[in-house]
Amino acid sequence: GIAAPYWLADLFARTIGPREAEVGLGLGKMYSPQEALEIGLVDELSEDVSKRCVEVAEEWSKVPHRGRSLAKAMTRRALAEELVRRKQEDIEWFEGMVEDEAVQRGIGEYLAALSSKKK
Repeated sequence: GIAAPYWLADLFARTIGPREAEVGLGLGKMYSPQEALEIGLVDELSEDVSKRCVEVAEEWSKVPHRGRSLAKAMTRRALAEELVRRKQEDIEWFEGMVEDEAVQRGIGEYLAALSSKKK
């Protein structure tokens, strides 16, 4: 199958913890909404997602832009620098993975399954 790139695995582990990330990524786990909430992958569940998004956006809009930007930059700086530093390596890793014969076969099977569902 297609493996997650290092930066996604890193974000996943930071969000839900290294062990849960290892299991989730290793098994290609699809989390139910309740499971995602319980492990911290999502902050909350909502029956009216559009309404809740507007409420959260309004809440964030009350925070001064400079403070919000600085906090975001501080918490993401190391990963952003790593992404820039490893850009070429990441591109080569992805190209190698998607060109792999087994991955290509898996993609073909997946597309065929999607196509047969449409019929």
